[in-house]
Amino acid sequence: IDEQKEIVDSYFSEEEAEHLLPAGDIHEFFEDPREEAVAKKKAVSLLPKEIDANLMDVTNPFSDGSSTAFFWHVPKCGGTTLQRLYWCMGFTLANEVGANPKFGYNERDDLIAFRPWDNNPGQVVNVDVSSHEGIMNAKKKGFLVNSLDPSHPHVDLISTTEFQFASMMLYTPEHQGRMFALFRHPVDRAVSKFFYLRKAKWEPTYNERWAGMSLDEWASRERGENNWMVRQLISKSNQEPLTSKDLELAKEIIRTKFVVGLMDQFEESVHRFNFLLGVDESDAQNNQCINEYTANEKSKS
Repeated sequence: IDEQKEIVDSYFSEEEAEHLLPAGDIHEFFEDPREEAVAKKKAVSLLPKEIDANLMDVTNPFSDGSSTAFFWHVPKCGGTTLQRLYWCMGFTLANEVGANPKFGYNERDDLIAFRPWDNNPGQVVNVDVSSHEGIMNAKKKGFLVNSLDPSHPHVDLISTTEFQFASMMLYTPEHQGRMFALFRHPVDRAVSKFFYLRKAKWEPTYNERWAGMSLDEWASRERGENNWMVRQLISKSNQEPLTSKDLELAKEIIRTKFVVGLMDQFEESVHRFNFLLGVDESDAQNNQCINEYTANEKSKS
């Protein structure tokens, strides 16, 4: 997280460009070291073609209208709190809320942003990007595809666990995703998941067998997932074996594409994401939201 801070602070870091340079003295051909970095990356990129093309590099400068922020929601890492914080600021999000039938907008063929709660300034778009089916339905409606069309609702960020599928279906080289995510120690995340899912009967991933288990018994017998983050990043099913190359690829995707925050450094992570999203922290309402939600997350620690 400390190493990424230089990138986030400037987005024009010469050190990052130098890190990407090949061995040997080729920089004499470039006046700007960033041009060297781009040339090197294009020559030897290890990433899948669609991921590399559809997602912005963390070193790329911002450009209006050509990207939409993409929050990869890793479960039990503070992502729900983070989304509530941005709703508090009046952001428009695309996750799964807007397609909830209780709001009455899920059957519409057109895209619309609306406020689901009277006492909250946040808005949602009437799509569900939490599943493959929902992502395909959103694409059919023209979500993000026609984002420059005046009739397309403004979207501040999308949030989903479906990293690979959303990256390939919703984004393009012409309209890229700018990735960010909150991470947590995997043991802490697994323990939090266990205690949550043993009581969360409303969740589709609820497992009634866990309700009667102790933590020790669950940890030794049924952990419920198998390298979930790596599999999501590289698109491998639970039935496919993982290799050290898979791990290295997942790490390279994070290194080159993600602005990273840590749950146990939630306040610092929020400030980092605010920079990414262009949040004015001097605004009184925004500042109140930041203080409220960072304090709530601290109280859980």
